[in-house]
Amino acid sequence: MKFIRVASCILSCSGVIFLMEGFASAALLPVNLCCESKASPVGLSEPSPRLSWQEVDTIPGERGQFQTACEIQVASSLQLLTNNQPDLWDTGEMPANQTSQIAYAGSAL
Repeated sequence: MKFIRVASCILSCSGVIFLMEGFASAALLPVNLCCESKASPVGLSEPSPRLSWQEVDTIPGERGQFQTACEIQVASSLQLLTNNQPDLWDTGEMPANQTSQIAYAGSAL
C-alpha cells in the first residue's frame, strides 16, 4: 500500500512545538490536536505527555477512510519545525491507526 501525506497540524505544548502528520489511503485531516487531553496545555509536569487527535474526511461522501500511518515531529521552535529539523523527536513514518494516547518518547522536555 502506498501512503499519501495528507495533512500537517501544529500543536504548541508548554513551549514545545509538535507536528503531527497523517497518512491515509484517502484524504483525512487531523483536527482537535491535544496534549494530555488539553488543546493548549501550559506547565505540564508529565515527562512523556500523551498526544491525540481526531480525523475528519476531506472528500464529502467518501466512505471507509481511515488512518494507516502517522509521523510526529517535535522541535524547540516553530522555525526548526517548519524547516523539517525536529530537534527533540521524530518518529519517522510509522504504520499506525492509533490517534490517541501516543506517549512522547523524545528528548527531555
